[in-house]
Amino acid sequence: MLTLQPQDPEVVSIKGRLHPPPPPPSPPPPQPPTPPPPTTTNTTNTTTTITTTTTTTITTTTTTNHHHHHHHHITTTTTTTNTITTTITTTTTTTTTTTTPPPTPQHHHHHHHHHHQVRKRFAVADG
Repeated sequence: MLTLQPQDPEVVSIKGRLHPPPPPPSPPPPQPPTPPPPTTTNTTNTTTTITTTTTTTITTTTTTNHHHHHHHHITTTTTTTNTITTTITTTTTTTTTTTTPPPTPQHHHHHHHHHHQVRKRFAVADG
């Protein structure tokens, strides 16, 4: 009985036939030139408005009571109202501008055809 060892040429050739080597990778197709990346500009405007309003109202009421002719009772009421209004308005405006540069210029041949209008004047003889 013949025992084949892995280093025998027949075993190597059999293995070669069972497992063919993978085909070489095909070259990638040519790519067009890559345009430069777009440029992005961010502009942020922040506006803060603070409005403070102070209102002071003073109301004075004087009441005189005549109970007797010799005694005067004077009552004075003072009301003070302070109103303070603070308004804070924050406006944030973000403007994003994306500019895509034109692709790499290619050589284009432009053929300009000029059409000349030819007007022929026919002289008509007066008979």
